[in-house]
Amino acid sequence: VFSIKENDKFRLRNINFVGNDNFSDRKLKKELKDTKERKWYSFWVKSFNEKSFKEDKDILKAFYQNEGYRDFSVLKDTLVINEDDNSLTLFLTINEGNKYKYRNFTFEGNKIANSETLEILLGLQEGDLYSKENFEKSVFEDMMSVYNNEGYIFSNVNPEIVPVGEDSIDVNFIFNEGKKDGFPVHEVLAQFKKEIFRRRNLVQMFLEITISTAFADGNLDSREQSVLEDIAKDLGYSQRQFNELLGRLSGQAHFANQGSSADKLEAAFALLGVGSNVSDVELKKAYRKLMNQNHPDKLVAKGLPEEMLDIATQKTQGIKAAYELIKNHRK
Repeated sequence: VFSIKENDKFRLRNINFVGNDNFSDRKLKKELKDTKERKWYSFWVKSFNEKSFKEDKDILKAFYQNEGYRDFSVLKDTLVINEDDNSLTLFLTINEGNKYKYRNFTFEGNKIANSETLEILLGLQEGDLYSKENFEKSVFEDMMSVYNNEGYIFSNVNPEIVPVGEDSIDVNFIFNEGKKDGFPVHEVLAQFKKEIFRRRNLVQMFLEITISTAFADGNLDSREQSVLEDIAKDLGYSQRQFNELLGRLSGQAHFANQGSSADKLEAAFALLGVGSNVSDVELKKAYRKLMNQNHPDKLVAKGLPEEMLDIATQKTQGIKAAYELIKNHRK
């Protein structure tokens, strides 16, 4: 237990890395944006800024992943306080993981463009070093441009990355080519609303499935979001309602995919539609509201088709898991 006086300031004297075999401490310190040695931190004004520190850890992760280390993670961060000289020492324990290069590319579900054309547009070669930033640009901008140019605005691709041995990865691209631009989406949605009449729960489930599908590749670009906004508007959702739903489903997608505990915790708050500073009472209220809205038995009683029951069950399991994670973190 440390006795901290109001307005006490502490200098971050040292940043020490543990587990960095391929990059020096000096190199990694330069990658950090706000967390710097010799910088003052005031305990009275929230001391160590958690948000900027998390951003710096994300920057560090991006640096490693762009150098081929796609499995990089920060295992632990420890802040040691020395009250004798008002200094701080930060220890960052990391796991660099293996350094990967590409081995094979395969394509599945592509009919609009053949595999040879897609591989040329992709621009990546066997033996190239993996870089997350370059990979995402090559896939979602360069390779998918052929679909945008042909008017398939609903198309998306899910890259399945499989490590092979200790230093190689295979990538299988699974395409959902969607409908070509000009598909009468507004007329179809109008007919859909007419068919289900006032069964709002089915409208909600349809919109949630559509948004979740857009998140299938881990990205939601501005074009996709614009299409989703139009669909939501046709279904009677205001911009505010759409933004709230998009925020929760984004949290759901990231909650399922995040590996690090800090990222998973942040996604859990987003999934429940609350901020990290929410009170325990409000947190429980948000949790109960979502469980009440999405409980499979209640949805079936309101007309949810049985074939959609698995989707509803998975959703409630995710809501419960997010709530439990936050509760355990606060103990």
